[in-house]
Amino acid sequence: MARYGKGVVWLLAAIVVGLAGWGSQACLALPQTQSLSDTLSDVSRGVARASEVKQGAGERRVCILEEMHTSVAGQIEIAVVLLRLHDRHALRHIALEGLVGGKEFPSVRWFHSLGNDKVLRDEIAVRLLQSGEINAAEFLSLVYPDVAIHPADDPQLYAVELTEGAKVASLVYLYKIALKSVREEHLPRLMELKRQGKLGDLIEYVISLDEWAKQKHAELKAHKSTVSTKEELAKLREIQKKAESVGAPILPEEKAAMAELMSFYEAAMKRSDVLVKAALDVNASGAGSLVALKVGAAHTREMTPRLDEARVAYGVLTPLSLVAGAEAGDINFASFDRKCRLQSVDWTGNFSGSLLDGRRMAAPVVGETWFKGKSQLYFATALLARMAGSEPFPDPEGKKKIDALDLVRVDWSTMRKEANGDVVFKASVQGAKGQVDIWTRCGVPKNLVTPPESSKPNLEEMLLRSLEEVRKEKGTREEPPITALERITLDVVAKFARSQDALGTVRVSG
Repeated sequence: MARYGKGVVWLLAAIVVGLAGWGSQACLALPQTQSLSDTLSDVSRGVARASEVKQGAGERRVCILEEMHTSVAGQIEIAVVLLRLHDRHALRHIALEGLVGGKEFPSVRWFHSLGNDKVLRDEIAVRLLQSGEINAAEFLSLVYPDVAIHPADDPQLYAVELTEGAKVASLVYLYKIALKSVREEHLPRLMELKRQGKLGDLIEYVISLDEWAKQKHAELKAHKSTVSTKEELAKLREIQKKAESVGAPILPEEKAAMAELMSFYEAAMKRSDVLVKAALDVNASGAGSLVALKVGAAHTREMTPRLDEARVAYGVLTPLSLVAGAEAGDINFASFDRKCRLQSVDWTGNFSGSLLDGRRMAAPVVGETWFKGKSQLYFATALLARMAGSEPFPDPEGKKKIDALDLVRVDWSTMRKEANGDVVFKASVQGAKGQVDIWTRCGVPKNLVTPPESSKPNLEEMLLRSLEEVRKEKGTREEPPITALERITLDVVAKFARSQDALGTVRVSG
């Protein structure tokens, strides 16, 4: 049931009415010496697929990076592409969906000033990307001070939000259409599912009884993020017309919800024009001929004709996870909903973000106080865990770096190093609603021992390792057990809690 989100109330209402009715009725900028195709092939190797490569009339070039907003694997794949574009092809400008005009991208100088250890900062940035806290553009801003992130969205069009009824309007319509195919022999199964409270299974069962509704439902679910907004709107109109033709028992409020959903897609089509214009404006501003445009895949088909009209060179890069429709490592509805509210993807009571964000295409979070506090806490935790094997403990130089943090204050009187190598301490961390006392247990598990400096992976290698880990996940992420540990860097793992007792009996370094 959780997969249907907060629209569950609307679905319940639809079922009650429906069953009652049944009862009564039975790019990219390229050096002039290299072709666009060659550059796309270079930066996409192993992580993305290049398509729709067009040569333009001038030097302006745009690389469209299409994504599914909930895909962590996709964000890492895009981060690899952006990293290669930056290092090999001088990318310095990214136009970002979700960042609206008139609002600057948050300053991340605070991150660049964390200690004097870029390698550790890069490790932390990779872990924040893998956790789903940040997107690929935010990641690039954290690891490269010379990257500029530009707003690409219209504040009025982007501010349009769907009500809970509108979010499930198409599903309600298909359910009501399929009710016409319910027969007496199906009733025992319906009543049993209703008795068990299995709302999602009941909806799927009813829809499966009507071949037309079943097919449309499959179309709406399959690779939904790659379908253009225009195509999506056409499908909604087809469903609306079908409901009218079969006399489906659609309530007035359900009609209003469907109208709202259709208006949302009409606004999304207008946003596609805005996104293209934003990228071209950056391109024409003297910022350089290379601009990356990071957007949801549903916009691509509306944007490419505009780029053709502008006679600019462009290419589309699609993460391999999106090409394959892979769900490994995807954040779920609840986590994405929090992300859209500028909160942490972490579950309440589990992991550091949920302890700091105040619990109330997501905009960037790198400027949020809770995110800064979490990043600084990661920095302090990694340093302390790595100090455990040295004497004196804590190391004076490392202690000096931690004391210089402005949002984290370690209570050194609580610091202890245990026999197994774990480090336990309390810190006061600035969160969204003020100071939060957080107890930490951290360490370096034997299978994650820090490699020698000479053999440490570079930033691209760290990203590819992270991507491989995500690809091995079994599917969409669900709430972890209370004993779950939080990976901080390549070698450091930790457990965070509001009290020392809440740390439990978990050991890290054993």
